[in-house]
Amino acid sequence: MTRAILCMLCIGLPPLAALADAPIVHATASDPTGQGPTSAAAMNQRFEDVAAEYAGRDVPRVAFSDITYPIDPAEFTVMDGYGVIWIAVVSQEKDELPLKRVYAMVDGKQVELHLASAHFAESSGSALVQKTLGPYRWDGLYYFPSYLSAEAQQLVVDFAKNRSGFVMLNMVEDPEPLADYLKVPIAHPKGAKPPADAAAKLVAREYPGLFIMPAPHRP
Repeated sequence: MTRAILCMLCIGLPPLAALADAPIVHATASDPTGQGPTSAAAMNQRFEDVAAEYAGRDVPRVAFSDITYPIDPAEFTVMDGYGVIWIAVVSQEKDELPLKRVYAMVDGKQVELHLASAHFAESSGSALVQKTLGPYRWDGLYYFPSYLSAEAQQLVVDFAKNRSGFVMLNMVEDPEPLADYLKVPIAHPKGAKPPADAAAKLVAREYPGLFIMPAPHRP
């Protein structure tokens, strides 16, 4: 079940509707997309669309995120209350990647997300994407405690350099709370992460065509 919360992060860009000669500003835009899987091809197309929109502009970095939750009460139990968030980033600078941290803000406290798997590529896509948005792409899957859908106010990312504390997503109240959809209480997870096989099954279903490597071990 992908109750997708998609966020386009453009640092150093005006809003999409701004005039070509508008001053360069920090901007974000969010786009709720409803339910359904998000394919690798669909994620790639989002970068293509932004590159086409901003062709000829200087775009430091762009990222998209997509959150998916368990599809039913049985999977919610097996996943120990976790969902998964896919964050895809394209940057002009190799040293900005991978992301240093991703965390949710809950009443002023930081809840850091655990990186499950990641992939870095020195080819971000088409020639237009590479020229406009940057040649370097990094994709990461993070375990996302489902209770954050109701309790978190913001999703924040720290890049490896140049930008920390960037509010990638302002969490908005879902018109259909996850607890109502699943018909189960959305409790906090008991463990630090869900079973790997259950998470892999969820990712294969909700993010078809996505292939990324296990995250490097962090001591």
